[in-house]
Amino acid sequence: MFPSCMSLLPRRAEPRPPRPGQAAVVLNVYDMYWTNWYTAGAGVGVFHSGVQVHGSEWAYGGHPYAFTGVFEITPRDERELGEQFRFRQSVHIGYTDFSEEEVRRLVNELGKQFRGDRHV
Repeated sequence: MFPSCMSLLPRRAEPRPPRPGQAAVVLNVYDMYWTNWYTAGAGVGVFHSGVQVHGSEWAYGGHPYAFTGVFEITPRDERELGEQFRFRQSVHIGYTDFSEEEVRRLVNELGKQFRGDRHV
């Protein structure tokens, strides 16, 4: 496979261990089209991402209806996204002190603002 365009980013030190009660937050990156296999090495492509926390992955996508575009999938399960998606890599982005219930409440509130019919 071609090198990831993410390899162009500076390397960070290994993530520190979480404090008690914290949960890891991970960005999962997906190729959206087969053309990325040829273009991602040059740092360009069409990508989708989701944020994984507490064993769930949350993402945003468009549809023609006036309700939330925020959705939950099984982490790194490209099949749930559709046949044109391919999982590329995960990037550890930090930790959260929010509980699973608090994350779900926050995602629900964000979903009111990020409707599917407003996806650009």
